[in-house]
Amino acid sequence: MLLAACGGDGSADGAVGDASLSAPLNLQAIPGDASATLSFTVTVPRTDLLFHVSCSADNSQVTVSMVSHATGTEQMQVTGLTNDLAYSCTVAATDASGASATSQPVQVTPTAAAPVSQVPAAPTDVQATGADASVIVSFSAPVATVSSYTVTCQGTELNAYSTGTASPITVPGLGNGQRYACSVVATNSVGDSPASVQVEVIPAAPDAPPATRPDTPTILGAAPSDGALSVSFEPPAGMAPLATYRATCSATGVVVTAESSASPVFVPGLQNGMPYACSVTTNTAAGASDASAGVTATPRTVPDAPRGISATPGSGAATVSFDAPSWNGGATITAYQVRCVAGLHEASVDTATAGTVVIAGLANDSTYSCSVTASNAAGSGPASTPAMQVTPVLSTGTPIPGVDPVPAAPSLASVTAGNALAIVNFAPNAPDASILSYTAACTTRDLPKASFSTTSAGSPITVGGLSNGRLYDCSVTARNASGDSLPSLSLDVTPRPAVPQAPELLYAEPANASAVLRFTPRSDNGSPIIRYDASCDLHPASGTASPITVDGLTNGTRYACTLTATNAVGSSESSNALPVRPLTIPDPVQGLAAQPGDGSVTLSFSAPASDGGGDISGYAARCSDSNGTSKSVLAESTGSRSIIVVGLSNGVSYSCALMATNGAGSSTASLVATPNASLPIAPTFTLGDTVIGDGALTFKFGKPAANLSDVSYAVACKQTATQTPVSPSGLNLAANPFSASLTGLLTGISYTCTATATNSKGSVSASASATPNKAPAAPTYAAGNTVIGDGALTFKFGKPAGNGADTAYSASCKNTSTSAGITATVATDTDPFIVSLTGLANGSSYTCTAVATNSRSSASVNASATPYTAPTTPTVLSEGNGSSVGNQAVTVAFAASSSTGDTSSSLIYNASCTNIANAVDQKIVSGSASPIVVSPLTNGATYRCSVTAKNSHSAASSPSAELQLSPYTLPDAPGLTVSVIGPPALVTDATASDYSSAANAKLKLTVTAPASNGGRAISRYDLGCAAAGQAGVTPVTLAAAGPATLAGLANNVSYSCWATAHNVGGDSAAAGGVALTAKTQPSVVTSVSAYVCSRNRIVLKFSAPTYNGAAAVTGYVAKLQVNNASGALVKTYGTTTPGQTTFTGLAYDTEYSMTVYASNAVGDGPTTTLTRKTSGESGFGSGWESCPE
Repeated sequence: MLLAACGGDGSADGAVGDASLSAPLNLQAIPGDASATLSFTVTVPRTDLLFHVSCSADNSQVTVSMVSHATGTEQMQVTGLTNDLAYSCTVAATDASGASATSQPVQVTPTAAAPVSQVPAAPTDVQATGADASVIVSFSAPVATVSSYTVTCQGTELNAYSTGTASPITVPGLGNGQRYACSVVATNSVGDSPASVQVEVIPAAPDAPPATRPDTPTILGAAPSDGALSVSFEPPAGMAPLATYRATCSATGVVVTAESSASPVFVPGLQNGMPYACSVTTNTAAGASDASAGVTATPRTVPDAPRGISATPGSGAATVSFDAPSWNGGATITAYQVRCVAGLHEASVDTATAGTVVIAGLANDSTYSCSVTASNAAGSGPASTPAMQVTPVLSTGTPIPGVDPVPAAPSLASVTAGNALAIVNFAPNAPDASILSYTAACTTRDLPKASFSTTSAGSPITVGGLSNGRLYDCSVTARNASGDSLPSLSLDVTPRPAVPQAPELLYAEPANASAVLRFTPRSDNGSPIIRYDASCDLHPASGTASPITVDGLTNGTRYACTLTATNAVGSSESSNALPVRPLTIPDPVQGLAAQPGDGSVTLSFSAPASDGGGDISGYAARCSDSNGTSKSVLAESTGSRSIIVVGLSNGVSYSCALMATNGAGSSTASLVATPNASLPIAPTFTLGDTVIGDGALTFKFGKPAANLSDVSYAVACKQTATQTPVSPSGLNLAANPFSASLTGLLTGISYTCTATATNSKGSVSASASATPNKAPAAPTYAAGNTVIGDGALTFKFGKPAGNGADTAYSASCKNTSTSAGITATVATDTDPFIVSLTGLANGSSYTCTAVATNSRSSASVNASATPYTAPTTPTVLSEGNGSSVGNQAVTVAFAASSSTGDTSSSLIYNASCTNIANAVDQKIVSGSASPIVVSPLTNGATYRCSVTAKNSHSAASSPSAELQLSPYTLPDAPGLTVSVIGPPALVTDATASDYSSAANAKLKLTVTAPASNGGRAISRYDLGCAAAGQAGVTPVTLAAAGPATLAGLANNVSYSCWATAHNVGGDSAAAGGVALTAKTQPSVVTSVSAYVCSRNRIVLKFSAPTYNGAAAVTGYVAKLQVNNASGALVKTYGTTTPGQTTFTGLAYDTEYSMTVYASNAVGDGPTTTLTRKTSGESGFGSGWESCPE
């Protein structure tokens, strides 16, 4: 047995490593302030490499690791060095199989940064490599102090920016397939360099995604600052410390990225006031994770100085006016402070809006400089310039009647000391609505005198700017429109420091059984901070500066860590809390064993006794021979606990090692030696020996004759895609060949059986795959579907519905007599599929065989036909010249073919008509001569019609020219509604002459379009009405559907009405409707006459009216009145029957007017009037001789 240690060959100098990895070359170092930037070249750029830089000086050593960018030149920045100390630095590369030799060392001495006097030169040697939705830009740094680099990639739709401290820099967020022009700018404290030359690059998606991508971090937030955002996040669990994190912040048309090895990521180069959407990705040698959820934040800075400052003096006060700044710094202004200073005395007023404020508590006859600052979330901006000068003066005027007197002095309650401030509590002596403000003033008791004041609307007032430890006397004055009150009694106070502000905890870095806390101090509030106390869930640690290490933690346990700061006054509140989970490298794997195979070794193992407190992310296996040639495998952590190393040489002895990896690194390697022996020969397999059935398979494997009797055989089967195991039946491993039968399988699904031969030296195997199936049905064929042409044949074969989707179709053709093969054009993507033959000999028979094939078997069908010379094409005749249209049919006329193409005495013609709008609507009708009627068709649709001729050998001519025809029929009956148009107007005496028959009723007829116009446009509608025994009304014609009125109808008569629609074919069936007309009054009474039958008696005679108005006459009325201007009524007679009425007792020699009319239920009819004159007392009246009596 051969054992070899992993990671070296026993050489003395220690510069050992993986023989397949080359050491980085051309290592160079540029010193910086407590830092160094190292650049080197990589022989074979790879994404799965890690680089480790080590810089040593005396007893100090700093190590930095970085994931490869897969570029030929890499840069790494080493920080935390000591200035003026000489360091020796080296770099090595590692992968899953081990480490390369270290590079040649390079010497570098960090120095304190000298003042920078000019911007750096532009970077050179810019190269850009396209990646998935990103670009990797490498470059050479200028010879100058540089703090950062910015890569800009400009596209037609998007400009993207990414910052970094060294080459190369990745620019993400780009569009694959789009062209970008990229350049680099170097930045130092003086400014930006010119842009480098632009290089063009096109990002592209990889051919295949990485097998394993890192998990996505959890974004926590984005803290804004001046032109930048700090994006904080929580790394995914179990992530290796060599991972980097990239924050991407995007706004409209711009993307800016930055990287960091821990949270937060500082993203500079942003525009204040513009919202950015930010996300974070994890980046390892395996690639980049998906982007986290996004957060939106807006960079901001302090606002500009307020504008338009003016100051007006008052008595012990000044009125200051100002406007808002021209730029709010990208955030809403929250407050303004107006401050007036004269020597050691100052007073200030805070206000929320720009405008005018009054600052009280000023000393008269002292000149004050007044200025204004604006504040937002970023802090206070610069003071306005220049400061306005103002000198308050004492008012000497006498009080004005009706004006409030100055207020009484307030009552001072208490003064509380703070850090450089005093809090003054007071109350007014009496309620006074005229008080505008209060001013608290604190003056030093000892020399030199200094006074500070603050004005506010009420108690308490905080007076700032005081010196801790000095004694101050503080008082309060009140102010109204008339002036200031006397000062209150004073109280003394001595300001003192306060406890410090809580520090800001930036990072909580996991280490072995410990956590390293890095933080930023905050204000000490007037007393120096003497220590910082850290706590990770009750595990304490202390220190005087960042970082602080908390020991005694348990690896794998999650802790919440906080900090406090302590000064002479006391301790601050706790800082923000950050989570951390300590970890170390795992223990070695256990129970490592090796099983040799054909060109491979399977390593089986058990999990380490301890995972070091971190999730095991994978295992790395490496097998090496005595010549140093090795093969490595990286595997994710799985439950199988086995790794197969392939690509080995049979018969060669290998030493294999296995390491477990978590976020802290890799464990110590576990070693195993493999025996050197000959393996058996794998079982043999022939696909033709496989028996395929419906839901069943039988595989047969042969035993190689060279295998000895100590070789055992085994078979394991599974579903190929899902790897689901399937148990074989009828397994007789003693037979040769031995068979494995599978039943109850899913038809159309692939299954694989693997036969293994094993001896004491190892195992080898052979796999066989097949798909169970039922036998396919043969394609279908109907002779009528064969198209016979001049030297050509077209066969159509149907695909049986029961055949599965895995069934393949094919066809081959031959001369039936000679069996000579014929080239055919086969189109199997349609159903039926088409087989076409051309260039054939007319009169010779040809046979085509169509085959359906699946994994089980094949089935076929033969079709034979003989090509002949086709008839000449018939000539179709146009509509009106023989062709015509009808109801759901067209008649296609044509001139017969001039030649039959063979000796047949007659031809068969096929007329084909296809709906232009719906190709499925096609009709083919055969006939022996012209014309041919094609039906049923759709009325109103337009059809393309053509004619082909076929002779007795079924040889068909080419189709004739197409003729467009549109069948039609009569339209359907239209819709008809009939209604009475109100009762007729009553007949009056004035219209009685036109009332001969009282036929004044009206009906309204409304016509609607029929359901079908028969395939042609409707040109008119005819409508009318008639009644039994009545003359018909003259019909009305409408050009379009709508209403029409029929007048002159008899009253109270039921009319039957009709309507028809007319198209080019004629009239439709009639639509019907019935309506009863209205009634009216009777007409005038007839045969009216009057007679003077004596000197004072008149007889009136009359007959019934000719028309009773469709209602029975209910009575008659006769009236007699003197025929003069007064028209006095003399007599009225009523009767229900016509006849005569005698008026007696009349005056002599008097002219009378007689009126008579008939009535029915509707009303009174027109009147008839006659005039007669009685005779004198001794004479006779007119008409005496003709008196009817």
